Amino acid sequence: MKNIDSNQETQDLRTPKEKHSINHFKTAEGKRSFMTRLWSTIVMLILLVLYISAGAVYTYKQDLPLIEIAAYASYLGTFFIIIFATIEMNKATGFKKWWQHLIINCLVLLAFLYPITTNLYQFHFYLHFGRTLNTIAQPWIFVLIVILISFVFICLGILDKNIGLQKALINYLMMLVLVIGFKGFTITSLSLFGSPPYETRLSFNTIVWIWLMIIFGDTFAYIGGMAWGKTKLAPKISPKKTWEGAAFGLSIAFVGGLAYALTFYFAASSFAPFTKPINDWASKSGDVYPILIYVLFSLLFPIIGMFGDLLYSWVKRTCQIKDFSKIIPGHGGVLDRLDSIIFSWAILFLIVAILIW
Repeated sequence: MKNIDSNQETQDLRTPKEKHSINHFKTAEGKRSFMTRLWSTIVMLILLVLYISAGAVYTYKQDLPLIEIAAYASYLGTFFIIIFATIEMNKATGFKKWWQHLIINCLVLLAFLYPITTNLYQFHFYLHFGRTLNTIAQPWIFVLIVILISFVFICLGILDKNIGLQKALINYLMMLVLVIGFKGFTITSLSLFGSPPYETRLSFNTIVWIWLMIIFGDTFAYIGGMAWGKTKLAPKISPKKTWEGAAFGLSIAFVGGLAYALTFYFAASSFAPFTKPINDWASKSGDVYPILIYVLFSLLFPIIGMFGDLLYSWVKRTCQIKDFSKIIPGHGGVLDRLDSIIFSWAILFLIVAILIW
């Protein structure tokens, strides 16, 4: 397998197929990469627990004084993530000047904060708007804002030759995914209904459930691909992903997600005050409807997460970058780690909006 030349270093003449069939966990590089990724994942999970806990406290402890501080904490965490993610996307698409970052970050935060309809914003300071919320929370106003923002992106792209129209539009579309995704997160994890004392609507546990399925799918697809991957899934977009890894990851995500949801559904009283995922829909009479919803979502969201990952991989390929940044060891940037979940939250928002609107 190896040809040794007296004047040259030992060369590896294995075919690409033979190299790809190796179990990479047995190599020093593979082990080192896995450990770096593992420790980064542990740290991110701790931060994730703190981030989501703010929404949990807000929706389940409404009797506490100054409870809105928890909602502000949730929003503060979201602001930081949105800002970092926007900066990463700006740099990837050529928006590198400080004033470009400032304009785009302000527009993204405006679009994120602006309420679309009163039915979706029954939480936090939106509740204090009173009748004013009924006036400003109109879908057509939000659509108008989104259209106006598109003109800003187009103008910035045309005026800067280093950007161009294509990258400006990519940045704009990814901005929409980011905004809609985090609207889905806040509406799902913070929304209340009824009159004081309020009841939780979809609950923070829905966020935990979907996030766990995405983590399961991504992690076990990585493990499955490292161990058994041979057939490339999307070689032009993400060469390291394989069908074997994807099948393994999606299977584990489905089983784990369904087990998690059914555990809370059938033993909700034992986990009080933690409520059932998609609590508003899972509380309907009978078991058939909620279980079908859990099965459907457990099948759907791991696949949605995989497509989200591929979407952001396509953006990186188009912009000719490997990672959005190097802020997270072993994972890249904020968008490299949250690409799947942001896209999943965006789809969740659309589902919630259709059913609650």
